[in-house]
Amino acid sequence: MPVTLEDGIAALACAEAATRSAQAGETVVIAPHFIEN
Repeated sequence: MPVTLEDGIAALACAEAATRSAQAGETVVIAPHFIEN
């Protein structure tokens, strides 16, 4: 399965959001264009 730079950027955005969410104890919204597919 090919992986693109866009896939990597989306994964990084998810990881950063998860980190912020865990630190704050709150849900963090990810920009919709990262989770369209």
